[in-house]
Formats: sequence, C-alpha cells, structure tokens
Amino acid sequence: MIAPENLRACWTRVKAGLERVLQISSETWIPEDIYTYLRTKMAFLYLAWDGDEYRGFMVIESKRDTFTNQPYLHVWVLFGEPRNGLDHFAAVEQFVEGTIEFIDGLARTAGATTVRMSGREGWKRFLRGKFKPVRVCYERQL
Repeated sequence: MIAPENLRACWTRVKAGLERVLQISSETWIPEDIYTYLRTKMAFLYLAWDGDEYRGFMVIESKRDTFTNQPYLHVWVLFGEPRNGLDHFAAVEQFVEGTIEFIDGLARTAGATTVRMSGREGWKRFLRGKFKPVRVCYERQL
C-alpha cells in the first residue's frame, strides 16, 4: 500500500492511468477526486509490479452495505498497463489472477466477506467464474 505521504512519488504514473480509464469509461470522478480520497485515507492505493516491471495499480475502499451494514471491499479502480500485441490478453489474465488473490486477502483482513467492483463490460472476459454479475447499470442523459 502506498502511504498518503508517499503518494506524490508515484502520482504522475497513477494519474496517467486514471486518465486512460476516463478515456474509455463513463466515470464521473476526476483524478483529483481519487487523490483526495487517497490523501485522506478514505481509499487506498496499491501498485502492481512484476519484478522491476510496473504492471498497474488499484484503488480500493472499505465500505459498508447501506441496508445490511455488512462490510465489503470496493475495488474502485483496477488498471493494468497495456501490453503490445497478442501478449496483452495473456498478461491481463495473469495480472487479474494474482490481483484477485491479493484483493481477497485484503478483504479478509478488513473483516469483509464480499468484494465488489464495477467496470467496463470488457472485464467480464477476465472475471468470468471469479465474480458473479449482480447488476448492470444503465444510464441515460436527460
């Protein structure tokens, strides 16, 4: 976990990833929102490395269900650095496998029995059999 006081050291890299997420999604946050959450410990940042090679990052929140008050871990952003060529999808599959194990450990440590995440439809390719789709969110601008 990147401590809030060390956030500046990696922020350029993380912000670039967040901006890529915004380019391909309908998210309403801006990178500065996430920075604020990270600095105030309302969310937590983890960087992913494969040896010396930077692989990506995730931003998580520990939350409680509105109705049951049960704790859950919310994966707010999960970003993997793009790879070139056909290796990209194999690399993502490997990244997701290790990351899910890590996330499960964080959730258990936080006393959560559930992990929730939302994202683009393309994630279902990598999450099939690992996460159960619970709902789909559709939005229409008025």
